[in-house]
Amino acid sequence: MTLLVAKQTLSQQELTEIRELVELCNEFEGIQLKMNWDNLETRKGNQTDDFLYYEDGRLIGYFALFAFQSTEAEMIAAVHPDARRKGIFRHLLDAALQQMRQRNIPKLLFVVDSKSASATAVAKHLGATYAHSEYRMELETVQAQPKRHPNLSVRRGAVEDANFISDVTADAFGYPKRPPHDAEYFAHPTRRIYIFEADGERVGTLFTILFSNDSRSAIYGFCIQKSAQGKGYGRQVLSEVVQELLADGFQSVELEVACENKRALGLYQSVGFEEIGAIDYYALPVL
Repeated sequence: MTLLVAKQTLSQQELTEIRELVELCNEFEGIQLKMNWDNLETRKGNQTDDFLYYEDGRLIGYFALFAFQSTEAEMIAAVHPDARRKGIFRHLLDAALQQMRQRNIPKLLFVVDSKSASATAVAKHLGATYAHSEYRMELETVQAQPKRHPNLSVRRGAVEDANFISDVTADAFGYPKRPPHDAEYFAHPTRRIYIFEADGERVGTLFTILFSNDSRSAIYGFCIQKSAQGKGYGRQVLSEVVQELLADGFQSVELEVACENKRALGLYQSVGFEEIGAIDYYALPVL
């Protein structure tokens, strides 16, 4: 018996099933799916973004949407190696596309590990075209940076910073301003949000995801407002955040950076990050 379930939030049991399926697929293909666990664990429950495919009570297929902005949605998907070429991915994709059309989201981005020949082939077969790539980077040898800016400080963010974070990230990444995060978002144990201040004024932010089960951490959403860029702030605050994560027992620190963003790539390399892989994005019109 097969069953496709559409979900607005995920239970701990479902998250466990998804993790087990993803780990199996990663091992089978020698890849690392970009999973956005931080988002999966904190779905708001106001829209359908997750699609689970069961066979005889066992999860064998999963598809997730991440609509970070109204103009597009990213996706990740995993199908059990023993259940491929049976149309399961197509069933999941059709359910997701139906949701996107209902919400008037015009473009789907396939998020593909560059090492996955099967995922790349599927994206191209469906008519998706290559959009861009990101490097996956991991901290190898820590290169602590000198504190050149005594006026620059790093602290943990709080709900009082929500509006600033919404403004600075929208400005830095060029997408519409999102609703500010609530207190529950800031308090979540798998997340840390940092605020950077120069002379007491907020100038930037950085997010981290914490995987306490295997001592990993990941950095994302790192940005400094345009008026404060070019002053060397980024290298100093990134170095401080990395050293704090390591001091707190996180043995691995990862991040992603657009391949064409040579300035950011150089910044991360100067702190000790090295390339470990790449993620390719393929765009498919929906509307």
